[in-house]
Amino acid sequence: MKRFWVWVFLTVLLAVHGCSGCRKKKDKKEAIEAKVEIEGHVLRGDYVKAQKAAEDYLKGGGKAFQDAALFYSAFCLQYHSKNPQPSQAVSRYQELLREHPKSILREEALFQLGQCFQGDPLWPNPEHAIIWYQQLLAEFPDGHRADRALYEKGLCHESVLDEESELKEALSCYQKLADKKNGEPWSTRALYRRARIKERMGDLMGAARDYELLLQMEDGRLSAEKRAGIQMRLASLLTNSLRRPGDGQQILSALMAETKNQDWKAAAQQVTQRKGASR
Repeated sequence: MKRFWVWVFLTVLLAVHGCSGCRKKKDKKEAIEAKVEIEGHVLRGDYVKAQKAAEDYLKGGGKAFQDAALFYSAFCLQYHSKNPQPSQAVSRYQELLREHPKSILREEALFQLGQCFQGDPLWPNPEHAIIWYQQLLAEFPDGHRADRALYEKGLCHESVLDEESELKEALSCYQKLADKKNGEPWSTRALYRRARIKERMGDLMGAARDYELLLQMEDGRLSAEKRAGIQMRLASLLTNSLRRPGDGQQILSALMAETKNQDWKAAAQQVTQRKGASR
């Protein structure tokens, strides 16, 4: 009799395990099918169908592809060209982080949360964006989104309020990026933003030195349009330096002595000559 009940127990156990295995195989099959369908819609730019397919998979109770389905649903809500819904996207991203803390999509979800708050067309909220970028940088300091997150965090600090404390925070972000040897393209962009902030804060010498560094870069790192824009910023900076009481001429003379760029050195000399002629 004892053997009989052992046999019954093993039979039930194997049946349950077999059913569980069947469910896992079915879930895996459904996950693959959902992945192919959703990613196909995304590649074609049809975010409406992609988001619907992701939601259908989530409603079906599937587990194997759940974190990716949550991500795709949020992504499609966020970047829908005609009707973006960043607030709903935020809910989906947060659900992904909460339900799947070890997901390989965690870094990207943190970055996109920052983008949702930063780029909301109706209610941009750079303060909240900073929080998400900061969390990303804390969890993934060397991640593939770290440099971009640091740059975007700097932009958010610039846009919060035109206060010196926020500008200093932005300057700190750009400083870290500009000093990186392998941080392109964000290092170059950060160097330009750093120069602009220094100019806004009245550090004309520091701004000019950063512009100088940019103009010394190889042509491939700066477009012709961007290079021309920096030349214009330098010309404006030279003019502004002469308007500063007391040390304006001293700053201009120091810049002319330091610069290796002949184009704006000639421009500086012209500005000086015009200034002298007008006296």
